[in-house]
Amino acid sequence: MKTTVLPALLEHLALASRSLPDPRPRATVIDLGLGLLCGQKPKTVTSAIDWLGQTQEDWSPDYRLFSQTHWDAPGFFAPVFRQAVGRCGPAPESI
Repeated sequence: MKTTVLPALLEHLALASRSLPDPRPRATVIDLGLGLLCGQKPKTVTSAIDWLGQTQEDWSPDYRLFSQTHWDAPGFFAPVFRQAVGRCGPAPESI
């Protein structure tokens, strides 16, 4: 099975974003996740916004995501880990 990186990454970010109880910041999670991975160093919200080409737009939702959103880290990453492990197939038998 051939999988390209960008669609798989966007799928993982979308899956993780659904762990947030409030649906409003979910699109921001996807955008900033991509921007933080691909943007210049230092890995900041500002560098992500710059990489996304959104420097002339309202930045408040992006900063609000980190300052006001309740994050449950295990809950955020658990769906991604479950999906990744599921794609690996069954565990090999131990010897």
